[in-house]
Amino acid sequence: MGTPGTRRTPKVTCPCPRDKAGYWWLKINALATRGDWEEMEKFSKSKKSPIGYLPFVEVAVKHHNRYEARKYAPRVPPEQRVKAFVLVGDLEQAAEAAVERRNEAEMSLVLSRCTAGTDGAVAEKLNRARAQLLKK
Repeated sequence: MGTPGTRRTPKVTCPCPRDKAGYWWLKINALATRGDWEEMEKFSKSKKSPIGYLPFVEVAVKHHNRYEARKYAPRVPPEQRVKAFVLVGDLEQAAEAAVERRNEAEMSLVLSRCTAGTDGAVAEKLNRARAQLLKK
């Protein structure tokens, strides 16, 4: 209880301590809706995200801010990195991640987003990597 005459104030953190993931989703959506990108970046660095960093990318892209989304793409785990880089429109990094993982499905995804005029070098790199995969 404490000493008489003193009040104990509850510590306000997560309103739902059993559902940290839900709290993180709510928080990043609210910050993005407000356009408070600086606070969202601080929040992403405050603790290790229980939902990962792909949701940060997705929410920023959803709110038409690819610049902010690019900050989180490298922090996404390797198995989701290609998707993150495709979302932010960085096909070169997406291709690099797909080749690094030697994943033909991911290479095909990136190739499907390439345009002949602007992404020729990326497409060529992916086609070479796919050909090497098929040889083995």
